[in-house]
Amino acid sequence: MDHRLALKAPFVQTAGALVAVALTLGGCTQDGASTDATTTAEPAAAQETAVAAALPDAATLSSDAPAELALMASQQLFESAPTVVLVGAEDDDALELVGAVATEVAGPVLVLDGAIGSSAVRTELERLGARTAVVVGAVDPAEVVDGSAGELEVISVRATDAAGVPTGVAEVARLLSEVPDTGEPTLADESLVLTDPEDDVDHRAALATARAAGAVPLDVPGGDPRASDETIGVLRQAQALSVVALGDSFADSDDLAEQVRAASTGVELPGGGMVLTDGRRFVGLYGTRISPSLGALGQQDTDASVDRAQRVAEATVPGADDVVPTLELLVTVASPAPGADGNHANEQDPQAVLEFAEAAREAGQYVVLAVQPGSATFVEQLRAYDDALALPNVGVSLETEWRFVDSSSPALSGTIPTGEVSDVVDHLRDVVRTGALPQKLLVIRDSAPSAVVDPAQLPNATEVGVVIAGPAGREPDLEEWGAETGVEPMWGATRWLQGADVPAAELGDEEQPTYVVYR
Repeated sequence: MDHRLALKAPFVQTAGALVAVALTLGGCTQDGASTDATTTAEPAAAQETAVAAALPDAATLSSDAPAELALMASQQLFESAPTVVLVGAEDDDALELVGAVATEVAGPVLVLDGAIGSSAVRTELERLGARTAVVVGAVDPAEVVDGSAGELEVISVRATDAAGVPTGVAEVARLLSEVPDTGEPTLADESLVLTDPEDDVDHRAALATARAAGAVPLDVPGGDPRASDETIGVLRQAQALSVVALGDSFADSDDLAEQVRAASTGVELPGGGMVLTDGRRFVGLYGTRISPSLGALGQQDTDASVDRAQRVAEATVPGADDVVPTLELLVTVASPAPGADGNHANEQDPQAVLEFAEAAREAGQYVVLAVQPGSATFVEQLRAYDDALALPNVGVSLETEWRFVDSSSPALSGTIPTGEVSDVVDHLRDVVRTGALPQKLLVIRDSAPSAVVDPAQLPNATEVGVVIAGPAGREPDLEEWGAETGVEPMWGATRWLQGADVPAAELGDEEQPTYVVYR
């Protein structure tokens, strides 16, 4: 019997290693499959072969206990398994071997003496319809095997020889002659299993289960599949319909599904990648196309603005490859007069804004739509520009100081309800998810949280990267923002006057702002 994976997929050369990719599947469980030993799961009908479970588009299995993570993987990935692998929680040599053993027998790995009780393991053995237990290493399975509802045949696999030397593949080869032949398993060989190599939790047993079920492993440093060009490239070629992530560093299942879908499109930000907070800096110009008095972008046509932003970015941080030329385009201008629509704001033509953003995209530049709300809400203003926001190179800046008290008064209030900013975050999240786009940049313009009422209630969305931008020459208090909001804002500065003293050496320093535009 040889149950080694026979993947149908193309092979992709990645970081010197061949990563197999094959794909297709559909629906199943939620985050955190139950490990409660009292759960009454229906035992699997007697199966001659192992059967992988139907999987959801994406599932995150999260636990800081390796034994629990392994159990969750078994529950998520296997519908039935006549042969199951058992290993001790502290047996490092055995844990190194279980991957090969589990693949050969096409069965999940369950960890004994760990964070879960023996009754939970017995419940899972019964659910799987297990008839054979392959015990790897020196662990005693008696408590689990003796208490099982059905009779289990036990086969032992040594992890080390008498001299303490790991046995490796030789012992796995011997195993093949002893395990009952259960025929060809039905595997989920059109799925991926993601692991974070930076995660401290031991996921070897859970990963072995995923590979035994047919999933192809993929390392995702940091837990965000959008953050690495290598990961994006694999997901784009794989087009996986099912992804399982192991560990706490990954987003929950819903957010993971959206991250994978976005990464699979291969649509990237100017300068590459899909995550804004990966070290890049935004440097460029501010203004509105309709008035030279309101900034540099009104002093020339679109093509000339694009060229000028490129020159400014290059001159500000000479030789840097992490600088994105940026155009902060003022699309709604607050006015003391209520105007025809009564919202104390003058709006630019959405089609003209879209064409401006498309020109910037062709040049590899980022556009930030600056909104002065007047007496309208930010989202009311932004909806007119959804076509531009649907581009991957367009974000938003909220000019909180330009809020009028109400439609009958030209007086500035200077404060914004938290719910209104949250609505912007939600709107940008929806735009990103609808278009499977990279992260959107959100600039909140003020130097302190006082501009936003109760900022601790702001949502922290993985689809949005936040910059807190202060007035010219004044740094925002990001520590205060982070403590109050729970978001992780980047450094910010905004609207430094053209020609101001901004030494290139300073902006080349890692401690300098992430976001700088010249007026």
